[in-house]
Amino acid sequence: MELDEILKLIEEKGIEYIRYLYIDNDGVVRGKMGNAKNAKSDLVSGVTYVSCMQSAFGALDLLTPNSIYGCVGELKHIPDLNTFRIVPYAEKTAMVIGDFYTRDMKIFEADPRPILKQKLSELDFEIKSAFETEFYLFDSNSKPYDDALCFATPAMNASNEFAIRVKEYLEMQDVFVEHFYPEYGPGQYEIAVKPACGITSADNQIILRETVRGVAQGLGLTASFMPKPSNELPGSGVHIHISLWKDGENLFADGSDLSDLAYHFIGGILKHMKALLAFTASTVNSYKRLLPHNWASAYACYGFENREAAIRIPLPIHKKEKETLHLEIKPVDGCNNPYLVLGSIIAAGVDGIKNKIDPGDPVDKDPADMSEAERDRYGVERFPQNLGEAIAELEKDRMFEEFWGRTLYEEYLKTKKFEWEAFCQHVTDWEINKYLKAF
Repeated sequence: MELDEILKLIEEKGIEYIRYLYIDNDGVVRGKMGNAKNAKSDLVSGVTYVSCMQSAFGALDLLTPNSIYGCVGELKHIPDLNTFRIVPYAEKTAMVIGDFYTRDMKIFEADPRPILKQKLSELDFEIKSAFETEFYLFDSNSKPYDDALCFATPAMNASNEFAIRVKEYLEMQDVFVEHFYPEYGPGQYEIAVKPACGITSADNQIILRETVRGVAQGLGLTASFMPKPSNELPGSGVHIHISLWKDGENLFADGSDLSDLAYHFIGGILKHMKALLAFTASTVNSYKRLLPHNWASAYACYGFENREAAIRIPLPIHKKEKETLHLEIKPVDGCNNPYLVLGSIIAAGVDGIKNKIDPGDPVDKDPADMSEAERDRYGVERFPQNLGEAIAELEKDRMFEEFWGRTLYEEYLKTKKFEWEAFCQHVTDWEINKYLKAF
């Protein structure tokens, strides 16, 4: 969208505030609200942020102690005008996503969005992807919004107003809903959106998360993407659907089968899966979901139509097999930075293509039901079982440092280590309940 178009839209819609948004490396959407009267200047010159906010602040809302970014240093947040949207769930408000630049207008080395844009421009093909997102709705008493069964129509009735508003508001922001339905847990729902190319898919995930939470808040509800919000409730994930295209052709398709390139892409992801989880399952809570027999995936393997595999090859659409053949990456949730997630998946997959990595044979059963000898034969390995283990795997896998650059890689590790150490030092209710009276 051109600046003149945006300024005209601001005037026509009576916009008072513009939200200048970014998502920090820990997955929290943040920003400033600027007076729309300053839009002509702010949309070009940007707004200023302290440099630590992108990489050294996270979900704990504390400054990472050993970060190279602190009280000194500022960045320019330059809006990407292609992301400008009117915010339907907030009165007289618009939003725009931006990239961080230094004083001399160089890309900020700890901001994954401009790095990912640069990396995508260097590829010989186009990435088409979509984030399929699960979440819970809770009422004002923090109880699940409905108690219906999975896919059951009573949950559709209960959520109808919410579902219609979300669909309308997303489509007003150029994000198109393909499916909305009740999931396995009470008050749990899933939204599948139309795939988009390049960076737009990750932008759309931010728009979706903000819209879901904004609509819920307007209805007196709370929406949460937390992977495992309760011991009693099923987990919520985000599945990344991805394919590679060139000159209008799906490079993952070889007739009705996967191409060699697709198998190599799978091989790369499986090779780097343990380290990749530090980006895709990036919280302490994430690993309460990634357990065997949960249909969330707990083992590094792939399979056709296998919902326990980390990489599922879904059934293509009838009579559209060639254009709909793609991969689904399952061990992802909604508490991360989508640019880091998408970029890291691409980095691993492209490494597989470059090095022609063989993914081995597909798994056609629940890997948790396989014997150890059978898993060894298929090359199936258990995921890291907590954030600390995933961080250790990321420290060993320098391919991600090469892709993202040393600064982002090291700063990300510092933030995640800080989170993991904070959790390990925290005395939990479980410990108190089990040990206080026993000893």
